[in-house]
Amino acid sequence: MNAHPTITFGGHSDIGLVRKENQDAYGAFPEGEDSGDWQRARLFLVADGMGGHRGGGEASRLAVRIIGEQFLNSNGVPLFEFLRTAFERANDAIYRESCQLFPPAIMGSTCTALAISADGACIAHVGDSRAYRISRSGIQQMTEDHSVVGEMMRHGMLPKEKAAFHPERSQITRALGVKPDVEVDILRGIVVGESDSFLLCTDGLSNAVTEAEMQDTVLSLQAQEACKALVNLAVSRGGEDNVTAQVVQIGRSTATGGRLHEMFRRGAG
Repeated sequence: MNAHPTITFGGHSDIGLVRKENQDAYGAFPEGEDSGDWQRARLFLVADGMGGHRGGGEASRLAVRIIGEQFLNSNGVPLFEFLRTAFERANDAIYRESCQLFPPAIMGSTCTALAISADGACIAHVGDSRAYRISRSGIQQMTEDHSVVGEMMRHGMLPKEKAAFHPERSQITRALGVKPDVEVDILRGIVVGESDSFLLCTDGLSNAVTEAEMQDTVLSLQAQEACKALVNLAVSRGGEDNVTAQVVQIGRSTATGGRLHEMFRRGAG
């Protein structure tokens, strides 16, 4: 990479056309910063709550808030160590919150996070929200879905092209807050190329938009506009679920570079 690469990022969320509440959440930390260089690490994350009206939205908000707070107070801890600890603390907080509900109810959240610095990038992941790396040479899904359908695909029982239509596509096998302990997937030592982009999204997007469409949109638009275009495309195809996307673009310095508006929020319709 050159001496002063830039990071431009954006995010967008939509309730969709069917759900009564948007239980997705997303965040970027530090908050309130436009595109910039690599003087300090940055964190991006998306979360998709589960637990119906009693807890899904609260679970995803807790995941984003707690992991973001841990990041801002990480004080030089290696990114992969911070991510594992932060996810574990978010899991504990959501689990304790669910135990206080009466009558008892399960609440939980997926979460996919990208931490990026001058030394490279790390991804932490629980659930079926996804992280993709995108460049002119292709698009790569960086995370594995912790879901019934994901397990079927990994065992050769279901072809990829049929996964988005399988009746059990929304049944996840791992989430923050469902159990006292959680296993977190950590991808460390990711080398970031100067023209790389990353897309983080909930399954409302990945179930409705093809990888080719993701790649084309992210490469042809600035970050914020790409997020809106992808989310709007997913909603236009039925909007059966909440839809959230974050795009992080490397080495694209422009006067109108995308900004992630409302850095920490639960998506609004």
